[in-house]
Formats: sequence, C-alpha cells, structure tokens
Amino acid sequence: MNQADIDALPSELTIALDAPIEHWGKTYSELRLVEPTASQVKAFEGAGDIKAVTVCTDPALPEPVIAKLQVRKLKRATAFIGGFLQSATNGS
Repeated sequence: MNQADIDALPSELTIALDAPIEHWGKTYSELRLVEPTASQVKAFEGAGDIKAVTVCTDPALPEPVIAKLQVRKLKRATAFIGGFLQSATNGS
C-alpha cells in the first residue's frame, strides 16, 4: 500500500444497523468506527474481530452490542479497520 492509498482511507465509517440492538436499556441503531490509534491496535491485537470493532467505535459501544451485529455488518467494520492494519504491516 503506497502513501496515496493510505491517505485515501476514510478516517471514520458509520454503519446503519438493519435492526436496532437493545442493551441495558439503550437502543443502538448505528455504529461509528474511527481510525484506530496505535494503542488501540495494541489493545485488540490477536483478540479477534469483536474486540477490534469494540475498541474502534466512537462513542465506545459495549462488547455485547458488537457481538449481536449481523455478520455482514461485522465484516464491513473489520474491513474498515483492516485497511489501517494492512497499511501498518506494509511498513507504511
């Protein structure tokens, strides 16, 4: 991945949920992901997709909410995060 590809990555992504998720009296209808910081990457390194998405939501969403996402929504979120990880592992 070259510098132009890295610069083209969006700094955030909002994903609308097909069905709201209820958790502890709150209703979540979307998740907003932001570019992870180096410390966030370290926090979820090797922990799996649910933890990675949980760490990169803003405002932070509880892990049980992320665990209830439809698989396509989870894959879309991890693809967004993965774009940053790919650029980091390529030495960029």
